[in-house]
Amino acid sequence: EGPRQLRMAGTAIEYTLGGSVLYLERTSAAKILPVEGVDAFLITAAPEHREAVGRQLQALAKAEGLMLHNASELSELLEGVMTGVVHSLWGVLALGCVIAAFGVANTLTMNVLEQTREIALLRVVAMTRRQVRKMILSQAIILGLMALLAGLVAGVVTAWFIKQSMVPLLGYAVEFVIHPALLIGSMVGGLALVIATALVPAERAARLNLLIALQYE
Repeated sequence: EGPRQLRMAGTAIEYTLGGSVLYLERTSAAKILPVEGVDAFLITAAPEHREAVGRQLQALAKAEGLMLHNASELSELLEGVMTGVVHSLWGVLALGCVIAAFGVANTLTMNVLEQTREIALLRVVAMTRRQVRKMILSQAIILGLMALLAGLVAGVVTAWFIKQSMVPLLGYAVEFVIHPALLIGSMVGGLALVIATALVPAERAARLNLLIALQYE
């Protein structure tokens, strides 16, 4: 009968058919579209009757050769998948911390080796072993703060770009939230890791053999 003007009650995020879905009240839809039969039923049961209704629907679906999807089971499945993903990400983060610890220790060890002669000269002119340890730890803290601040900024910017890239996929914008406690905790944890890995190079620098170190090239 040609184009019809319909009143739109609202919009929703729909993943079926790429989002190209139109919801109509059945009686109204039957007046303008050749609606015949039923493709699916959406059934909502009261919490106290869900198990009983579920058993009856399973029996009906088995007898009639129908497909039955349980929204609560799907939700539990998705929650399990997301929990696994989160745990995997924490594992990757822990592995990254271990790799970073080795990197910091290697960098500081090379730094001590390159400063062997200079450290020995400072020891000769009255620098104590305690002061040497403080010097190496101070260098580690400075390097750690520079790396942590750069990583913090890069991480926040990357998270924002990821959030923006999800809009075409999800169909709506995800709220971008920054948790100061998490950022501060990451900074403190990273700095503690740097200090812990710097203890061995600092002790090595403090216990250099001065006679051998002065001849080091």
